[in-house]
Amino acid sequence: MKKIIRTLAFALVAALMLVGIAGCKSKKDNNSGRNEYAASSGTQMTEEQADSLANSMTVKLYYSSSDKKNLVTESTLMNYTSKEKKTSRLAFNVVEKLIAGPKNTSAATNLFPAGTEVESIKLQGGCAKISFNRTFGEKMNLSKEETELLVQTITNTLTELKDVDSVKIVCAGSEMGTLSNGFDMNATFKRNQKCVIGTAAEVSADTVDDPYDEKYYMDVPLE
Repeated sequence: MKKIIRTLAFALVAALMLVGIAGCKSKKDNNSGRNEYAASSGTQMTEEQADSLANSMTVKLYYSSSDKKNLVTESTLMNYTSKEKKTSRLAFNVVEKLIAGPKNTSAATNLFPAGTEVESIKLQGGCAKISFNRTFGEKMNLSKEETELLVQTITNTLTELKDVDSVKIVCAGSEMGTLSNGFDMNATFKRNQKCVIGTAAEVSADTVDDPYDEKYYMDVPLE
């Protein structure tokens, strides 16, 4: 009799263990407790890679086309820390990437003067006020059309951020006025998707981007 009781006790303990294991598995597989970037069964993504993607976003940068007549885009992955989730900090990092220039230099060109740096970016009611260093103004040697393209590369890139709908550009904290080529740098600039003809990887009239839509925004929870 004791042997039967002991056997039943072991069976009960085993059953409870199986229930506990099943419960743990169910909780782990539950969407609320799973990293949304975790690898699926058919991929080889490591936990470290999944964690890094959780603090990354795809950034769409705008550059002048090689013929300096339109804009083309390049996408790149940008990492950010929890302290860089404010719009102004993200905007600063994005423009720094833009200044660094395109990866595909055969299809796109960088119109920023050599030595250009971002001093600050402040968000004021949806307008991103960006201040470049003095080099930006002193070494800018562009035609009116090229200047307009440069301004549009900055504006289109920054308005990828949800909280930005216009851009104001100054140099060393001061307005630049009307340049010698006739371009008014004191204006507040808006996004222009019509001048975008495609990606830097394939610049063609047949690769026109879809009209600007919210799906193009840099989707990151801002603080």
